[in-house]
Amino acid sequence: MLRLGTIALGTIPLGTRVEIQVSEAPKFEELEEQITEGLRSAGASLLAAAWQEIEARELERRYGEVRLDRRRPRTILTRFGWVTVKRWSVQDVESGEYRFPLDEVLGLRPHQHASQWVLQLALALTACLTYRRATSQLAYLTGGIEVDHRTLWRWMKRAGEPERIMAPTRERSRISPPEAGYPEIGEREPAPSLGAPAGVVPVR
Repeated sequence: MLRLGTIALGTIPLGTRVEIQVSEAPKFEELEEQITEGLRSAGASLLAAAWQEIEARELERRYGEVRLDRRRPRTILTRFGWVTVKRWSVQDVESGEYRFPLDEVLGLRPHQHASQWVLQLALALTACLTYRRATSQLAYLTGGIEVDHRTLWRWMKRAGEPERIMAPTRERSRISPPEAGYPEIGEREPAPSLGAPAGVVPVR
């Protein structure tokens, strides 16, 4: 059994089909790239399907406790790329409070636009690179999904970037964030204790 949040789930049946175009004399690199892209697309579809199944089971569990309001989209950057799902907003019958059952079960915070895997990868990159260079490396490692460096900076602040990383940067740059912007952060010293995801090699 798989336990998520307040509900216990058995097997979630998920299935998809991956197809690739093969030339008469395919190169290994060509096959590798096509299969990787196919798996990434399939992964995004499977993730969205799992979200919908989990939400349906949670709404069934809360039957009589909440009233359905409307479906609202939520987009998250995952290791499979951007994934959008329309989930239900509900109103609690007793308190009148509005909430998103799927977000609660999955542990998604308000205004969270990236999975923990992506945030940890971004944190490891921004520990030793400028934000502009970190976004380039992040795009490479996530299959070309581009994120603006200002967006990456906001993600790190919301995720609670460790003070021990920011402090040396502030000392060297002596730049404060402008009222409507962000600091131009210079090169940082590597922070090996962060535990970068396997396969990530800091680039100076």
